[in-house]
Amino acid sequence: MTNPANMADTPGRVRPVMIAFVCGAAIGAAAGLLLAPAHGRVLRRQVADTARRASRRASTSLNGVSTAVADVMSRSRQAFEAGRVAYRNGGAAGDRTVRPAPSAPMGIR
Repeated sequence: MTNPANMADTPGRVRPVMIAFVCGAAIGAAAGLLLAPAHGRVLRRQVADTARRASRRASTSLNGVSTAVADVMSRSRQAFEAGRVAYRNGGAAGDRTVRPAPSAPMGIR
């Protein structure tokens, strides 16, 4: 099961991944320019087409990641709120009763 404390860091993890993705695309485009034998207008058209495709893929990926992160955050908030309500109600929310931990008998530590 995923630790809810770690879920708060999820948006912070998305940004470095997207930066790495964009940097990788830029490096790939630069390598393509250096290795491409095409001339002038043809090369510019190819670069523009490649940039458009990369932009669309990045946008699609970012939308998917954003949706997933929003879903995780929403479910985390709901779970947190349900836990808080159960705690405040003394565990009366279903079969999962919240009880304090038993204290150790005197002299035992």
